[in-house]
Amino acid sequence: EVCPPDWDGLICWPHGSLGQVTKVPCPSYIYDFNHKGHAYRKCDANGSWVFVEQWNKTWTNYSECLRFLQPLSDDEARVSIVIQHTYCMKQKNQ
Repeated sequence: EVCPPDWDGLICWPHGSLGQVTKVPCPSYIYDFNHKGHAYRKCDANGSWVFVEQWNKTWTNYSECLRFLQPLSDDEARVSIVIQHTYCMKQKNQ
C-alpha cells in the first residue's frame, strides 16, 4: 500500500511510500517561492498522508519554499533601511 497522489492546492503530490517522507521541488509557478527548496509530506503506516486534526488539514512542510517570504533578521533589516535611506537621499539631492 502507498499514499495516493493528492493535490493540496499548490502541489500535485505523487504516491508516497509507507512511513516515508516524500520530497518534491517547490513549485516554480509560485513567484515568491524559493525555487531551489523542497516541500515535504509524510505517508503514515496505514497508507494515508499525515493529517493534523487541530488544523483539519494534511501536514505539509513548505518551510524551504517560504524562505524568501520570511521576515528579515535585525541585521538584514538595518542594512535594508540604510540602503533605502541612501537611495532616498540620492533621489532627493538630484
